[in-house]
Amino acid sequence: MIYKLVYDTNESLSVLNQALQQVQDRLIMVCLWVRKQIVDNSKVQAIRNLLERGIRVDIACGYTSDIPDSLPEIEFYNLIKRKEYSGLQDIYTLEVEYKTYFQLKFIGTHEKYLICDDKFAMIGSHNFLSSKNTKIKEIGVYTTDEKIIQELIQHYDNTKPIVDREKTCQEYWIEDCIDELSRNIPNYSTDEYTDYYTDMDQFFSY
Repeated sequence: MIYKLVYDTNESLSVLNQALQQVQDRLIMVCLWVRKQIVDNSKVQAIRNLLERGIRVDIACGYTSDIPDSLPEIEFYNLIKRKEYSGLQDIYTLEVEYKTYFQLKFIGTHEKYLICDDKFAMIGSHNFLSSKNTKIKEIGVYTTDEKIIQELIQHYDNTKPIVDREKTCQEYWIEDCIDELSRNIPNYSTDEYTDYYTDMDQFFSY
């Protein structure tokens, strides 16, 4: 069993990268903000790669005073235009593309913790999904204590969203694309399934 201190942003971001590389079943990340500064193209691709392998990825965020009482499409777009939530711009549609494996929820939080399977967890002061500022002192704890990990997982699963957002036009479009391509699966021979997935990639590249 391991307990060790995690100092400052570089070390906590190193734990985040470790989790993205080592997770085999489920990755939970809770942080009040999600910025593109951290959730950049490389992180988005890393998350997509996990989902493609059937690994669950959960992200919970949202500082209570930032989140309106309802999130219709226009309010949601306004929210993710803000710097604090800009990292959601390239991942929110994953809830439609990978329904079984990706969850995004707004919970009204100041918590910052990460859980990688039942292997390890990190709890700390650093907003590891929104900041890489090395001038600010941060501290956290990394542990492999199974009891702590299971309690954190239960805590996350029992935390309900403070608001449910409406689906966006972009997500409806993606659903339509998936439905259309799924209906066409029987039209592909066994040797042509590669072409099917190529078609899927082309849809989502627009």
